[in-house]
Amino acid sequence: MHKAPSTSRRLLDATMMFMVLGLSLMLLIYVGFSEAKRTYQQFQIEKLEAQGKIVQNAVESFLRAGLPLRQFVGFTALTERILESDKSIASMSAFDRAGNPIFTAGVEGIQLLPMVEGGMNDSVELRMSEQYQQVVLPLRNRFETVG
Repeated sequence: MHKAPSTSRRLLDATMMFMVLGLSLMLLIYVGFSEAKRTYQQFQIEKLEAQGKIVQNAVESFLRAGLPLRQFVGFTALTERILESDKSIASMSAFDRAGNPIFTAGVEGIQLLPMVEGGMNDSVELRMSEQYQQVVLPLRNRFETVG
């Protein structure tokens, strides 16, 4: 004959099942949250890069004509539309080679942050602080980087 498990044994088995279920659910949430945080940051950086390339292309076409960066007209008009459409962008600036701001739209006084180690590829630098992420795109004329 087969003896039925006691009530205390059933309660212990149910408790163990719920503990395993809870731990599995917590692990799934932890991994999912970490993955979402990692991919969200990369998505943000790529979005900022795309917005910056709009300005970069407009300014570089001016620079390739042999004109100096300080004479570029329309920086504010171009960047204000981008700033209005994307509230996550605090400021867009053009700096000279020495790091001095030439044009700024949005929040004033944001300086270039220190470069992040490993935050650079062939055309983009990533700079971060606790408050800001900066995507730095070079401005080139035909011969050199001018900003």
